[in-house]
Amino acid sequence: MYKRQKEEGIPIIAYDRLLTKTEAVDYYATFDNYAVGKLQGEYIVDTLDLENQPELYFDSATYAREAAEQFENDRRFVRELGLPKQ
Repeated sequence: MYKRQKEEGIPIIAYDRLLTKTEAVDYYATFDNYAVGKLQGEYIVDTLDLENQPELYFDSATYAREAAEQFENDRRFVRELGLPKQ
């Protein structure tokens, strides 16, 4: 896998998910799941009128580890703000 790229000197960059079962990867770029979740949580709070909601329900595609972490960070940030108000 990636034989042609390596032979031609083309850098291989794994983005978001580390490519495993290969030593061909030259670079790995990812992001801070906590920081992304905080930004998404801030957007949710700033955009929606959550203070008047008696209940919040979060759902996510939690089958991917990174998606589950980001989802949990969204939910944590919104709850840290004391929302929903009970």
